[in-house]
Amino acid sequence: MKNFVKWYGIIAVIVFSFNSCSNGGGGGNVDKPDTSGGGQTISGSTIVSGAPVTYAPNLPAEAKKVTDFNNWDNGLISDIINQPARVTVNSGNVTIKLGTPKDDFLNLYDLSDEIAQGFNVSDSNAKVFFEDDFIFYTYDKSYILVCFKVGAELGEENIAFLIYADRDVTIKGTHTDYGFTKNWNASLKKGWNYLVNTGNGNTTNTYTSSVSQPNGYKWTVFAVDW
Repeated sequence: MKNFVKWYGIIAVIVFSFNSCSNGGGGGNVDKPDTSGGGQTISGSTIVSGAPVTYAPNLPAEAKKVTDFNNWDNGLISDIINQPARVTVNSGNVTIKLGTPKDDFLNLYDLSDEIAQGFNVSDSNAKVFFEDDFIFYTYDKSYILVCFKVGAELGEENIAFLIYADRDVTIKGTHTDYGFTKNWNASLKKGWNYLVNTGNGNTTNTYTSSVSQPNGYKWTVFAVDW
């Protein structure tokens, strides 16, 4: 898939802070993430409906007052997603409604690379929308909202990304190049899916998919330290 290095610096800072605070030290009360499963299943344009939000430790009080996460790295979500396109946090709960990606963005990525590498793609005409910087920001870029693996270390394999497929399509197989192995065992449903990398991110990427929020992952608000 695409290169995730672009925003590693952001996640590196916030996850380091997350893990350091969660392991004790410094005194005071620490807001530990809820490790129970979210159980949110994608249905139509509603990706998440009322899932509890988790806040990284030591966020300022204003963080829990933020309701609008309708931006991504390069502008408004509605710039790339047809209506509805809303990501909000209200009363400690997350609601995400997304229409279809606009044609220009849906056409950015097909599965020709995977086919060329020998992966078994059930429909060679399938197109997907997947952007490594498609995570949800506040307008001022002070906070982000991501589906984060609770207690995990830094790495792309610890974020459950949203991916859109224009039809049902399976991608399966293994490809190794220059000592790096990429495994696909994904069954994407038409519409929005979660994409999870269960590899180590260094020598192996193993992609699986689900229409339900993966167990052990929480929609989490972090402060962004530029």
